Amino acid sequence: MSKKLLLISFVVSLGGFLFGFDAGIISGVMSYVGPEFDLTDAQIGWVVSAPSWAAMIAMILSGRLSDGLGRKNMLLLVALLYSISALLSAYAINYEMLSLARMIGGLAFGSALILAPMYIAEISTAGNRGILVSIQQLNIVLGFFAAFLSNYFFNKYNGPEYLFLNDENVWRWMLGVELFPALLYFLMLLIIPQSPRWLYTKNKFIEAKQVLSQIHGKQRAEKEISSIEKIIENEKELSEVK
Repeated sequence: MSKKLLLISFVVSLGGFLFGFDAGIISGVMSYVGPEFDLTDAQIGWVVSAPSWAAMIAMILSGRLSDGLGRKNMLLLVALLYSISALLSAYAINYEMLSLARMIGGLAFGSALILAPMYIAEISTAGNRGILVSIQQLNIVLGFFAAFLSNYFFNKYNGPEYLFLNDENVWRWMLGVELFPALLYFLMLLIIPQSPRWLYTKNKFIEAKQVLSQIHGKQRAEKEISSIEKIIENEKELSEVK
């Protein structure tokens, strides 16, 4: 397994970290948001669960959209959606705006859960595919841990003895801090290549071979190229039979 392949897989799977962070951070927020916006139990439940409903829609559509736009471009969109969600959440002025912000975050992590494993599977070999795809699961757990740790520190430094944190704004910082890993995710995604398999489906054969050579080396790249060509040919035959 090359270091470049491991690095690319780690970068792509950071979407899982943001998923865990987004899902975990809300646990420390609602005790402040509920009184702030005078929310009912039903409204509190919707703010917490709204991302899951949006994620279901994203999981249905993101794979097909990535066939047209490309895996990398869709992942960049995911990072932007995470960033937008964090900003809107931090500046929410009412229940409706907070719900919308949370749903945008749901679109992001629902897409990431589909696209990251797809991309990693398409750049890895059969021998290391399982290990690399599992990095996303590790990042999800780390995201939850980071969220709980973040909430702990924000609560710890929330009080009259500190300059800028209080009960009116601490929850905004809790939600807004996600902007920083989201922007980092976006910037790191810029360095990764397009999926070689997707490039093949768009008839960009030379570019696909260059990507595989950079990741695996020329000798291994030839085997992967042959494998991709066979898979694509089999898929075409199956579609013709249908």
